[in-house]
Amino acid sequence: MADLDVPEGFALLCGICRWRIPLDITVALVKAHMETEHDTDAVALELVALCPRCDQPMRFDYTIGDEDHFECDRCKRSRTVRRAGG
Repeated sequence: MADLDVPEGFALLCGICRWRIPLDITVALVKAHMETEHDTDAVALELVALCPRCDQPMRFDYTIGDEDHFECDRCKRSRTVRRAGG
């Protein structure tokens, strides 16, 4: 059973090799990836917005107020995400 909580429309990537972490994976398997693939026990993950059109990680573009704007380098679609608490 997975123990990672990733919001819908987002994904976790390995902070070193940009491997997209499957949603059904456990933290123990992520730690095993870091140890075997990167020879480190430090887990470095990046939460990224996913493109609603092509499901690829999007690039952060800019922030206005409590809204973050992202752009997909693959299909050029843009997306706005409102930060919680804003």
